[in-house]
Amino acid sequence: MKTLKLVCIVSALATVVAAPTAALAFANDTSEKFELSVLNESQNPSDALPGVILNNAGDDLFDGSSRLLTANDEKAWVVYNREEELCLVVSESPETGSMTCSSAKLFNASGIGLQVWNESQTAVERYVVPDSVAVGGQNLITVDPASTTKAQDIAAKINPEVTNFKPRILPFFDENEAQRQLEP
Repeated sequence: MKTLKLVCIVSALATVVAAPTAALAFANDTSEKFELSVLNESQNPSDALPGVILNNAGDDLFDGSSRLLTANDEKAWVVYNREEELCLVVSESPETGSMTCSSAKLFNASGIGLQVWNESQTAVERYVVPDSVAVGGQNLITVDPASTTKAQDIAAKINPEVTNFKPRILPFFDENEAQRQLEP
């Protein structure tokens, strides 16, 4: 029997209102929309969420709203949930996956970030930023979560002319150290 391991650190971002396609409209629709044009594109087969996410959170997500984002060899998905939020999904293996969600207002002001551990016990960190700050149309940003220059690494990958965007930088979480502290 395989066990599912979900480990994540999320940025403290909250509730979303928007539509992944023109056909999806939320009951509590407001004037604030997500600044993420990939949500308006048609879904491709590669946009399908990993099975581990569908098996554990599929009922809370809108079918057909997921979109795959890539940066170099890294990938992540964005998808709408039933709470009218946009979620960032990272899956490093068929057995593990993590997700965090945000409102349009918070996403447009700070983006959304997620830190997870992969199978080789290495932390990975991904951020999705709005179109207005994405450099060269690159909405997915990956950084080394243990880097002492993480804030500068992220700043180098966003448009410096947008002064009202303040990314929320995640603290580094050392899973091994946390586990040692829990042991008696």
